[in-house]
Amino acid sequence: MPLRLWFTGFLLAAQLGAQTVVPPKDPSLVLSRLTDRAHDYHYLRRTPTDTTEREFYSYHLEERLVTVAGVSGVLIVKHSLSPSFHFIDSLFLDRAGLAPLWEHMQLQRAVITLTYDGARVRRTRTLPDSGSERSDTTYGTPVFAFNEQELLLRSLPLQAGLEAIVPLYSEGSDSLEMDTVTVVGGLGSAPGSGGAWTVRFADPAIVETYVIDEKTRQILTHETVGRRSKGRLRVVG
Repeated sequence: MPLRLWFTGFLLAAQLGAQTVVPPKDPSLVLSRLTDRAHDYHYLRRTPTDTTEREFYSYHLEERLVTVAGVSGVLIVKHSLSPSFHFIDSLFLDRAGLAPLWEHMQLQRAVITLTYDGARVRRTRTLPDSGSERSDTTYGTPVFAFNEQELLLRSLPLQAGLEAIVPLYSEGSDSLEMDTVTVVGGLGSAPGSGGAWTVRFADPAIVETYVIDEKTRQILTHETVGRRSKGRLRVVG
């Protein structure tokens, strides 16, 4: 077994413990509220020494319910609105369980194409005048694409105290992350009453806090804190 895959399997076993793993097609995912949507988002940054927020980055997001080659899916399209950073991403998911099927990304000068098949990810990264790099990796669990993170969090069961591991494949670094999601609790209303819920997402670098509307499954607020820098990013739309 290649060392990379052995290490991935070892890391999986070490991280999971008694926590619930939520992979694509998990029956607990709430998919009945998927709908077309489009919005512009702006990241406002504040470092520990700043007294005011400054716009750091902005992007446009669209989610469309479409059928491609007979597959009912969700097409997620993102592109940067910040002229200093070129980013365009198209990601197609199976609507039945949010399993990614294919993705095409332009990240600055690089073009990245990905094909997903459960735990297997095939990736090609091409740079002008530098040729192409290819990888074909099978992980120890089916994966989500990192660029569907927001949709995934909106689709989790909103149950107070739920702590889950989500396997997120990072398109940029070509690696698997096993990240933690915690449903902290409802805000001023009983479960099922249509109130708002606080959900936290954590990886080794950041902690993100979302407030999600239970009825519409839309994100009401979103803030990110860097573990080392303590800098804050607040998303407004």
